[in-house]
Amino acid sequence: MRTTDKVLIAIVIGIVVLVIGAFTVVLLRPETTYQDEGTPDGVVFNYLLALQRKDYERARAYLSLALVGRPLTVESFERQVRKSYPFEGIGERSFAIESTELLGLQGARALVKVREIYFRGGGLFESGQRLSFFEMDLLKVGVEWQIRGADRYFLFCWDREDGCG
Repeated sequence: MRTTDKVLIAIVIGIVVLVIGAFTVVLLRPETTYQDEGTPDGVVFNYLLALQRKDYERARAYLSLALVGRPLTVESFERQVRKSYPFEGIGERSFAIESTELLGLQGARALVKVREIYFRGGGLFESGQRLSFFEMDLLKVGVEWQIRGADRYFLFCWDREDGCG
């Protein structure tokens, strides 16, 4: 066997090993799980994860009961989320809590800054990865944190008397 054949075989074997390794890493990656609901960042993370998993009952439960236009049923919440542009593509995005700021008397209010990562078609030399930030506003009611507003993944009509119609 010639030297060039040996080099070619070594390259092919190396590529096969890399592909098997990549598949192993992807397949053995742990599934994202819900976090502790006793913290504002845990509630925000769980709300976004519930929306990604289409667990509308759980996602709706994180909304503040003080929202005057809050959907009365899980079905109406699901319908509003499904037909709303702000929620489009949430399943293809990843989120991380950037910071949590406690406000008000005894920290009864919190602003949670969320980092959102998603991919869009880019040019030849672009990765296509996009990064953005948004905030979610929470209120502590008893021992429970509830979402009362957000820059994204929240419909402003939930905070209006007439609701979302």
